Amino acid sequence: MNTKQHEVGTLIAYKLTGINQSERNKFCRSFLGWKDKSQYSRYTYEREGFIDNLPYVKVDRSIFIFRKEDREKVLSFLREHKVKKIFTRDVILEKTDIDVLGGGNK
Repeated sequence: MNTKQHEVGTLIAYKLTGINQSERNKFCRSFLGWKDKSQYSRYTYEREGFIDNLPYVKVDRSIFIFRKEDREKVLSFLREHKVKKIFTRDVILEKTDIDVLGGGNK
C-alpha cells in the first residue's frame, strides 16, 4: 500500500427530479450560467453562474468535483434551490484534477 499523502476533493452529483421545468431552468441558469443572445443572435453574452467563481472538474452531466473546502458552499447552494437528491463522496484527485482545482482554472 502506498503511504504517500493524497490530495482529496469532493465529488458532488445531483438529480433534479421532483422539480418542475421552470424551477429546473432557474436552477441551471443560476448554478451553471448561460449564453444570452440578442439582436437575432448578433450579440452573445456569457452570463455567470455560481460555479464560475469556483474551480471545478466536470465529470458528467450534473456530476462535478470541487475542492474539499468548497464543499459546504456548493451543498448550501443546492439546498437553497431545493435540490432533494444530492450525492457526495470524497475522492482522491489525479494530477490533472489537482492542476485544475489547485490552479483555479477550468
